[in-house]
Amino acid sequence: CILCTTVTTHENTNKLTHGVSQMSEVTGNDEYFALAERHMSPQWNKFIWPHIKYGNFDNVVEIAFGHCRNTEKLRHVARTITGVDINRENADFCRARFKDIQLADGQRLEFTTNDGKHLNSIPSNSATFVYSWDAMMHFDPAVMQGYVKEIRRILVPDGMAFVHHANMKPCPGVAMPLIEWEASTMVRDEEQGPMCASLDIRRNPHMRAPMTKRLFARLLQAANLTVLEQTLIDWGGVRRMDCITVFKKERYS
Repeated sequence: CILCTTVTTHENTNKLTHGVSQMSEVTGNDEYFALAERHMSPQWNKFIWPHIKYGNFDNVVEIAFGHCRNTEKLRHVARTITGVDINRENADFCRARFKDIQLADGQRLEFTTNDGKHLNSIPSNSATFVYSWDAMMHFDPAVMQGYVKEIRRILVPDGMAFVHHANMKPCPGVAMPLIEWEASTMVRDEEQGPMCASLDIRRNPHMRAPMTKRLFARLLQAANLTVLEQTLIDWGGVRRMDCITVFKKERYS
């Protein structure tokens, strides 16, 4: 794997743990979820459904479901949804939210928790579609790389994934853990947003993590996943701040 190295040092382990800790802070904010809920329908119609409408929704895995506003949309097209989130409070909230909802025959919603790094509760080669919206743009690059590997593991052959991630280059001097990248290429790339990001997302515009369209595509390539499309989007008044990437696991790979 050209881009991958093994986390063996205490320093890298601490960086990964710090990234997971920041992620937990972001995904456990009730005020944020209430605001985001109000924007869900227009986002679904403009940014999400046009990119996922040809997916196989028999067995959907949703990463970082929060207060399950995305799940509410997905349940109208999916047979089975398994949500995975780092916060137990979010899982409890979503179980309560759908407790009295009448589901279609054979439909199942399940909400589980994880360590913020792995999808251990999801069997290999089981998910027909993996989905994450308005969450992974906060994830540390090392966490993102780990999730890419996990997504490949759980996807069935020909399974697809839809991921909303940041498009913000690392600030000068930021060491990107686990990832070999060409600083000069990133700086010159006209597709990058106008701002840069540190590894401490609390210091970054809209708490974005350092990740770019090109870099995420390279992570997918290193994991033997195929990019189907990438779309840059504006967010919070910032041009090209984020990216939507749709990719798949090839049947023969």
